[in-house]
Amino acid sequence: MKKNLFVTFLSVVILFLSSCSNIRVRYSADYKTPNGNTGRYVLKKSYPLPSSNVTWCYITGIFYGGACWLYLTQPDGPMRDTLKRDYQARLSGKVGSSDVVLSGEFAERIGWDNFSEEEEFFQNGQQSMPQTPSSSSGGDVFLR
Repeated sequence: MKKNLFVTFLSVVILFLSSCSNIRVRYSADYKTPNGNTGRYVLKKSYPLPSSNVTWCYITGIFYGGACWLYLTQPDGPMRDTLKRDYQARLSGKVGSSDVVLSGEFAERIGWDNFSEEEEFFQNGQQSMPQTPSSSSGGDVFLR
């Protein structure tokens, strides 16, 4: 009985420590540059979730998951704003212009892990090889 209780408790602790801390998202959009180039850019990136979410997750976790269920609403408004800023900065560097018009923007959660970044770049119908950027923008924190 004590062994089962210990295993259950340990499983719950591991669940709390491994969830609610990172989110992996895919942000994609079609773009058009001032010189007429068009294409599609896809960025997959992991972000840390706000520490306030993690804290509420731990505090309320014993009540059927409590605030840990908030991760299902991610990416939310503030995170989408940060995603768009990162996306535009990365795309501007690729196309050489900051005056890029985006359309068909789409952000989705694809996981809860902390993997390296990936990008897919299509320009004028031609796809470049998927890439893993060598430099990371670091730990962005999504607090308002």
